[in-house]
Amino acid sequence: MTSPIFKKGFAVLTRLSPSFNKLRQKTFLACIKPKQALLAATSFSLIACSSASIPLNTASSSKQLNIIDEAPIATTKIESKQNPMLKQMLVAEFSLHRGNLNAAYKTYLALAQEEQNLTAISRATDIAVAMNNLFLIEQASTLWLTLENNKARPYKLNYAIQINYLKSEAGRDVLQKALENQVDISFIHEEINKNARKPEQIDSIKESLKQLKLDHPANVELDVAIARIDFLQGDFDSALANSKRLKKALGDDKFGIESYLILAFSQNQNDQLKDAIESLEQASLYHKDKLRILTPLLNFLLQDDQIELSKQYYREHSLAEQESIQLSLNYIGQLLEYQHSGLALSLLKELDYPSTGLADQFYYLEANALSQLDKKEDGIALLLKTTGPLKLNATEQAASWLYELKQESRINPMVMSRINEQQNLDMVLSICFLHEDEGRLDLADQLLTSALDIYKNANSLRYKRALLADQRGFWLETEKELSYLISLEPENPQYLNALGYTLLQYTKRLDEAMQLIEKAYQINADDPAIIDSLGWGHFLLGNNEQAIFYLKKAWDLLKDPEIGAHFGEALWQKNPEQANLIWRQALDNEQNHDTLMDTIKRLNPDFEFPDNELQQTSPYTDIAQDQTP
Repeated sequence: MTSPIFKKGFAVLTRLSPSFNKLRQKTFLACIKPKQALLAATSFSLIACSSASIPLNTASSSKQLNIIDEAPIATTKIESKQNPMLKQMLVAEFSLHRGNLNAAYKTYLALAQEEQNLTAISRATDIAVAMNNLFLIEQASTLWLTLENNKARPYKLNYAIQINYLKSEAGRDVLQKALENQVDISFIHEEINKNARKPEQIDSIKESLKQLKLDHPANVELDVAIARIDFLQGDFDSALANSKRLKKALGDDKFGIESYLILAFSQNQNDQLKDAIESLEQASLYHKDKLRILTPLLNFLLQDDQIELSKQYYREHSLAEQESIQLSLNYIGQLLEYQHSGLALSLLKELDYPSTGLADQFYYLEANALSQLDKKEDGIALLLKTTGPLKLNATEQAASWLYELKQESRINPMVMSRINEQQNLDMVLSICFLHEDEGRLDLADQLLTSALDIYKNANSLRYKRALLADQRGFWLETEKELSYLISLEPENPQYLNALGYTLLQYTKRLDEAMQLIEKAYQINADDPAIIDSLGWGHFLLGNNEQAIFYLKKAWDLLKDPEIGAHFGEALWQKNPEQANLIWRQALDNEQNHDTLMDTIKRLNPDFEFPDNELQQTSPYTDIAQDQTP
């Protein structure tokens, strides 16, 4: 099957840890101090913790580093007798300056242990974070908590480690110690945000919070966090019940933005749209001019066909300029989603696109509004004005509309006129896929040929043209192009696999094909396309047990229809029921794949094909950028 399309040194340390940028703001000697005592996309009030630490490249520290490097032994002994702690810090900074992070960490950690120095342990923690070494972060933060128990940062770091290791009881103990020492634990919301798409970590957070809740039933942070996790996990009933209970206990005016959002979205998910609107309207009274409230409120009003009221809220807001621009993007995108193109256009006419700094986004929205009004030509003209990150999306949309207008011959010249640098070659590949979907393989080939005339070393385009030649029935051209690519990149597993699979399909040169595929597998044993080719090759050679082994491995990695076709065929003779099951699963992903359909009809003419409708997604999701839970 063919494949689908530290440095060492201080500079890296500063990039990896933003808090190190603050280290330069103090002189080195100043730090020698005595011992001191709604959904994943909506953020809660997060704690941006960073500790004041030691600069690395101040003039004074540079001078001191030279002392270590060049001073006579006698001088060093005097320093050691007068201020041994200073010497250790200088040694640690010298290690950092040379890029030896491990040595710097060990020196600072030893100093913190020996002298109970808070500056040293903070510094050691910074280095551990910069190294992204979980063991060292846990070690440093644990020591920090023995030296100082009233700062949030070590609790936050240690809690994050316990959650990463799925140690919910240890996580609970960290939070328990924080509460006992009257430390704010609002950092739990940041941990939820960070792990929103990691089910095991979210479960671990929830378990740690539920255990803690037994001892702290009145803690608001715990209630908010548990409600949000319920929402993230799809338990909208629990999220709604927890939110209502918390709102009643706190009062409407003290109910936070995040809690209002969880309440409203849970109500909406439980088909209580009007209650959700009422909750957000109430939130807007106590939390005035908040984009995070206005955006979902306008969306819910549009869902409820309250167009005029949504427009009133949109016009009467007093957001800051940048948030006002974002609200315009959100609201107009929502209007288009609900087919209110006339109102969308009237609002767009009130905006000066260039002054917003987001002209491309507004061009894109206006173009789609015109399209909804059957003015696709005008829309295409606007799409072709885009020059930034939306350039590719806009070109794809314009090409799609040209197909709808039966003017596909204009597509390739349009694409070529918009290519002005190597990175735009992704545009060529994207439009090629569109041509393929529309059955115009000739236009796809023409576009690839035109682009290769300009970018002769664009191997990604040559590879695509090789695969396209196969689809067009010119497999000998495919073999020629792939052989040429392998001569340029003999260790490229994709090229090796593609040529091997081509030979499996069209020739009896099975041994040669398997040599290519096995070499590809040795280079990349985790690519499901390569594994599929290897399994299919064994099937053609009559090695059915080996075929099933590799095809099952490929299928477990990727539920691709062609893999499903191959796996089912290998199973068919001895296990037809299992083969039918694999084919049905493959059809769930793609109903009209030629190889899959041909395989099923050839082996099982009585197969009952499912009648599934593919779900459609909104074309404005990436444009509106709704800020909702």
